[in-house]
Amino acid sequence: MLVHHLIEHWMAQGYLGLDGDSYLEETGREYFELLASRCFFQDFRVGHNGVTYRCKMHDLVHDFALFLASHEFLKQDVTPETTPVKGSTSSKARYWTVTIAKGCCFPTSIYGAEKLRSLLTISQEKAISSEAMRIIFNQAQRLRLVDFSWDRDWNHLDSTIPKEIGKLIHLRHLNLSGSKLIKDMPESVCELVNLQSMDLTGCSSLQKLPDGIGNLINLRKIRTVHCQSLSYYPKGLASLTSLREAIDIVVRIDRNDPKQFSLGDLEKLDNLHYLYITAEGDVIKTEEVNRAKLQFKIELKSFSIYPTSFHLVEDELVQALKLPLGCEVMPSRVSPDHGTTYPWRV
Repeated sequence: MLVHHLIEHWMAQGYLGLDGDSYLEETGREYFELLASRCFFQDFRVGHNGVTYRCKMHDLVHDFALFLASHEFLKQDVTPETTPVKGSTSSKARYWTVTIAKGCCFPTSIYGAEKLRSLLTISQEKAISSEAMRIIFNQAQRLRLVDFSWDRDWNHLDSTIPKEIGKLIHLRHLNLSGSKLIKDMPESVCELVNLQSMDLTGCSSLQKLPDGIGNLINLRKIRTVHCQSLSYYPKGLASLTSLREAIDIVVRIDRNDPKQFSLGDLEKLDNLHYLYITAEGDVIKTEEVNRAKLQFKIELKSFSIYPTSFHLVEDELVQALKLPLGCEVMPSRVSPDHGTTYPWRV
């Protein structure tokens, strides 16, 4: 599992402190390092910067943890021979992981779903329909974490996310990465005011983000890597003052566009730690650079810019942007989390 995903899961469940804490991610990394030093994890992978970015829980630790919390954790394999989860075990479950075999579909009748806090799925083909999502969103309105990601199969969700997702008002973490059939996000997503992280990596058919995205006032991370069908990024991003990580967002650098997110709209995003942008426009406007005030964003640790115009040179853009001292400029196709190549738009 990617370490930053693990930390986001801890955050979603409230294990790292209060939601408003500015340093939840740092606390999570400290906890991870402590557990790693005590052999809770194995099979570490280390990035170019010497930081562990992937590992897995030791098998013995995993089995023992499941034994201790067997009444709260439910792991289910859906095969042609199985039936939807029923009975007293699921009525007590808070954390549910479901693995869906090829040829099977996501269960649409989950006894005790109203008490679920966490839902993770693993599927081997397109197995989660819009109707199934609608049912689970109606049933499990206490969910804090929804992870439909799957890095071996890029077709496992339907093209439409149902509007009922807006009922998950407690949701902190939403991961739809790898869902290349999704075409749009419903405006009801903007009702998820407690959402902290949204990962849309690999949603290559996604055409637009909701215009009301500025309502997600607690959003700390947004990743839209390899979302090349997005027509624009809404102006509302400028209101996300809790944002710490914005990965592969498209930014206009040539003007203050009335609809599309532009460079100057970074003005109030002073909590940014990682900012990776794709720059649209043939020139960079001084007015937008001055309005962005990047030199005063002292929390900014890592920055990357990828110009779409052949008239612009990456190094010259970096110099013109007046980045703060100590900010590391990364190659425009390298992940800030673990130093491996992101599938950036081309």
